[in-house]
Amino acid sequence: MNRLQKLLMLLMVMSLPVFFSSCGDDDKDSPDEGVVTEIIGTWGAIITDEDGTQIVSYTFRTNGLFTATFTEETDIFDDDNIQSVTGTYTYNQVTRFLTLNGKSDEGKVINFSVRCEISGNTMVWTEDDGTKTTFVK
Repeated sequence: MNRLQKLLMLLMVMSLPVFFSSCGDDDKDSPDEGVVTEIIGTWGAIITDEDGTQIVSYTFRTNGLFTATFTEETDIFDDDNIQSVTGTYTYNQVTRFLTLNGKSDEGKVINFSVRCEISGNTMVWTEDDGTKTTFVK
């Protein structure tokens, strides 16, 4: 009987790692709670208005952070002409509003909300004045 108890105890001790181990951090790349997965990724657009043409890129991450880069098309290789903004974002799937709160590389505070419709690899922003900007993923 004593031998059987030792064998059972050994079997239990050997099986403990099975119960207390996992396959790693499977949630590493999953979005934070409340983050809409459709917006995750890098979106680009070419915007032409009275001020000229800009190449715009927004990257939305799973942790609620974003980075935006604005480059004048005529001086695409001029580092002095590249502006960037980093900050946080929220996207309300019900109201379809995207809110960005960030700071430019020059320290300027950027806060705005825009109506945002996402369909597949296309995202359309509609500003209060009706101006639409289409981004492609």
